[in-house]
Amino acid sequence: MELISGTVHHRQVLFETGYAARQAAINMGLYHSFLLRRRDRMGVNSSVKHSNNGQTRWTLQEAARILGSRSGMPDHPIAGVSIDTRTLKAGDLFVALKGERSDGHEFVPLAFKKHAAAALVRSDYQPSEAGGPVIRTHDPLSAFQTLAAAYRDRFRIPVIGITGSNGKTTTKEMMADILSIAFRTARSFGNLNNHIGVPLSILNWPEDSQIAVVEMGTNHFGEIARLCEIARPTHGLITNIGKGHIGFLESLDGVLRAKTELIEGLTRDRVAFLNGDDPLLRPLHEKRDHTILYGFSEGCDVQAEFAGLDDSGCPAFRLGDETVRLRIPGRHQAANALAAAAVGRYFGIPDVRIREILESHAAFDRRMQVQAVHGITLLNDAYNANPTSVEAALETLAGMPSLKRRFVVLGDMLELGDSAGTEHRRLGERIAGLSFDGFFAYGPLMREAVSRAREKGLRRAGHFRSHADIAELLAEEIRPGDGILVKGSRGMRMERVIVLFGKILAQTESG
Repeated sequence: MELISGTVHHRQVLFETGYAARQAAINMGLYHSFLLRRRDRMGVNSSVKHSNNGQTRWTLQEAARILGSRSGMPDHPIAGVSIDTRTLKAGDLFVALKGERSDGHEFVPLAFKKHAAAALVRSDYQPSEAGGPVIRTHDPLSAFQTLAAAYRDRFRIPVIGITGSNGKTTTKEMMADILSIAFRTARSFGNLNNHIGVPLSILNWPEDSQIAVVEMGTNHFGEIARLCEIARPTHGLITNIGKGHIGFLESLDGVLRAKTELIEGLTRDRVAFLNGDDPLLRPLHEKRDHTILYGFSEGCDVQAEFAGLDDSGCPAFRLGDETVRLRIPGRHQAANALAAAAVGRYFGIPDVRIREILESHAAFDRRMQVQAVHGITLLNDAYNANPTSVEAALETLAGMPSLKRRFVVLGDMLELGDSAGTEHRRLGERIAGLSFDGFFAYGPLMREAVSRAREKGLRRAGHFRSHADIAELLAEEIRPGDGILVKGSRGMRMERVIVLFGKILAQTESG
């Protein structure tokens, strides 16, 4: 696979040759030894470079030495790393980071009461009471990232970086589950994909990890490049290029430039996985030899055939001899699953096992979660929103024939810059065109969408001052058999509508 180069035809031949070899080995019952040999070639056979004393987890002395601290530290092992005393475990190193709402230094005494091994603090930190050893540094965040990079360097394993405008977390979870069939797999926690979340996840990789999957997000230029300096990915995958964060990244070309910092962070002989159905990503394979295109269009190295949606809006697709039927609604979920499958195939996982994992995969937190509430179908997609992801969510709701009526509840799409008004007006027009039975919105930008939807003939379109107002209207309007999509940018906290709606229904039921 590392030899893939040249034209699409040559890449396809080489990929299919490798895939045929894997399938032949599986059929002959030799897959286990085949996979072991493949691990050896890819460097998966060795998980951690052991230090001279035979320990794989750091000691406090080692951490202090890496950070250039002169303070005497006991030679105690560090069990893990925490930035939150609510989740801190005994033996963890507590990193005191200053945030927008609180300063971690205020919680250092509590960290020691919960038996933290030590605390990483600012140089000028003066505790009111000596609760335990501290490592002082001018900038705890920079030191935290330095520790993560140093810990990452202990692992001689494949590290797959994932970025894209949409589908990062879902793809990451699917991919890690698939790889876990054959490898001890580390993965990013939840959606922790920024300058804090990535180092935190790395510092808590199990010491016996054989492969890692790291999600990387960005809303400014240079951020993914910095994450690559910390995580040092050996492989990269970009899900798509959309309009998320376009207010900071200026244009789709800007989004592309920011996301491809991941590919630029790979050495030239390492493989990049790109969505071959994305018109901005597909041309990149001509500029880089070691590229695998996945998609549903002709010429992709990993090509699948879309097989439609079921009555719940869940997609199916054919991959080789297998038909994969997902449990998550939305045609776009097939692309996320195929991305994970492409990486699984590359690392030797057979299609039949890939299918089993993908078919068992449930929606991640507030990402197209299907909830049944008193006979009503709720599509909880409230984690985040941008024009591309909202369009996909609307098409999903519109494509669910089992629903009697369909209602859309949306909060503002944030970080769109000068295009915010245009994008919200375009959204209102699209909602009217899909003939939904009602459109209820929250947030100042959504006024534009509601106004446009009304202009285009959607009479049941309204703007509301609070989550509670929408929840109360839904409780009056919605009947069993109806469906509701709830979505908005993270700052809009649209999941509150779902919580309040559920409470009203429960009170009505008990009353």
